[in-house]
Amino acid sequence: MRFLTVFVALILACGRLAQAESPPNPAPKLRIDAGSHISAVRRVSVSGDGSTLVSGSDDKSVRVWNAQDGSLESVLRVPAGDGDDGKVFAVAISPDGKTVAAGGWDHTDGNLLLFHVYVFDRATGQITARLGPVANAVNDLAFSQDGTLLAAGFAAGGLTVWQGPQWALVGSDSDYAGAVHSLAFLPDGGLAVAALDGGLRVYDQDFTLVTRQQAPSGGEPDSIASSPDGQTLAVGYAGVVAVDLLTLPDLQPAGAVDVSGLEGGDLGAVAWSADGETLYAGGSYNTPEERMPLFAWSQRGKGQRVAYDAAGDTIMDVAALPGGGIAVAGSDHTLTVFNQDGALRFRNGPVAADMRGKLGGDFTVNDDATQVRFGLGVA
Repeated sequence: MRFLTVFVALILACGRLAQAESPPNPAPKLRIDAGSHISAVRRVSVSGDGSTLVSGSDDKSVRVWNAQDGSLESVLRVPAGDGDDGKVFAVAISPDGKTVAAGGWDHTDGNLLLFHVYVFDRATGQITARLGPVANAVNDLAFSQDGTLLAAGFAAGGLTVWQGPQWALVGSDSDYAGAVHSLAFLPDGGLAVAALDGGLRVYDQDFTLVTRQQAPSGGEPDSIASSPDGQTLAVGYAGVVAVDLLTLPDLQPAGAVDVSGLEGGDLGAVAWSADGETLYAGGSYNTPEERMPLFAWSQRGKGQRVAYDAAGDTIMDVAALPGGGIAVAGSDHTLTVFNQDGALRFRNGPVAADMRGKLGGDFTVNDDATQVRFGLGVA
């Protein structure tokens, strides 16, 4: 098991800090609940049986959805304060659907910034564990396929792995020169990681680093996904219209998807279908109509490209449904689910007006200030 000396020192320091830190302020903060997200949806995760979706958002909420009809089942809230405190950047649901983990930009305690991962009992909505403090804001979370392990990747680089139900620390690595953006547990219990230092890493079941390679198509791999059989890793990038395929665990090039004719933006979010036959990707690449398509490639990423109308702004995350289909988290406040055949199952949100660009004649008030006029689309 790999424990870097510098990270052990950090964990010990954090342990001493944890003893001194104040608990989150218990004072309630009033919120208007619109029934859906009212800010960018950062992450989406699906339970092992495909019945439940969870989504995390900049609006400081985690929402639990029925994956079949899109109905809202519950809202989970991390401790939140003013400004960025409480924004949820990462969320994951355990395979059995009983546990939800969330993290992001956490609260402040005096002059200290303290970051944690919050573990919820999905049925009751109660926080059952607060893990940390951790090194920095939490960018991604992932449960192992048996649900016993929880991995977290941080904005300052590095990762931590805990083992439930006591959430003991079982693995860590701080040897990163850029933010960790994506984690993927492998079928054999290992862990794959993508970071903005350009590195792709694979760890074994003891979280010992076994492979490290630079990403083929650029310095900022933004998302990774392991095929269900554990043989192929798909890599999407920030700022690059490319999706690479690499062998596991040695991370050797195994081709790339067809992106001919696509220019501008990126395909920073990737996922495999449950049967491993289809590869999905989307990001900030947009059509002339200012829509962000989700692309699907059959034949394990080697087939013809098909596009679905997925979002009105950047696709932040995608997650496959075990019974077929794909869930899409959008920065336009939407959560969208497509069936396996590409038919729209449901789309939740947006429920708030998009006020970006509402300047001059796009936002006006009448003479006696009793009426305001603005549009509901991007100006």
